[in-house]
Amino acid sequence: MTTGSGSFGRFRGDGRGARVCTGWAPALIVGSVLVFSGWAMGQGVEGFRTGDAAVTVDGLTDLGVTGDFAVWTLAFRRSSDKFDEVKRDLNLDRDRIVVFLREKGFRPYEIEVHPLQAPEPPGHEAALRETGMRFDGQGRVLVKTERVDALARVAGQIDPLIGAGIQFEAEPGLAAAVLTR
Repeated sequence: MTTGSGSFGRFRGDGRGARVCTGWAPALIVGSVLVFSGWAMGQGVEGFRTGDAAVTVDGLTDLGVTGDFAVWTLAFRRSSDKFDEVKRDLNLDRDRIVVFLREKGFRPYEIEVHPLQAPEPPGHEAALRETGMRFDGQGRVLVKTERVDALARVAGQIDPLIGAGIQFEAEPGLAAAVLTR
């Protein structure tokens, strides 16, 4: 039994030598895997740190918040026994909101009007009234602007819209998303 070392590693004591594989090919493979793993991990950390930099602020009209961009969602709803009334009222509410925003100085490209959602349940209106079902619909208007201060000011002035009978899903004057770039 011989033990010893050669240029490729140690020999086992049973006389059958096991060579440790060395050379440039395995080193290249291991190095490539390490480089790729480090790069992939770095991309993940960078993506995690630079994800959506959005902050939702409650009480925007009461706090002095400075930001680069703001999004204000005005979500409204209507409900009635008649499908045509829901559609008509939603259209009127949406038009009132857009006119209000335009009068307050928001430009057309800052106002985003979403399609109304008023699904018509299957069946006849008379049958639905007998079962107590009603037609419900929702609408949404977004204001996307870099004029955060103007948005905060207008958010506290929605009483005329509420007085006109618009039923907001939440208090639109109390929440907005302020984004920093």
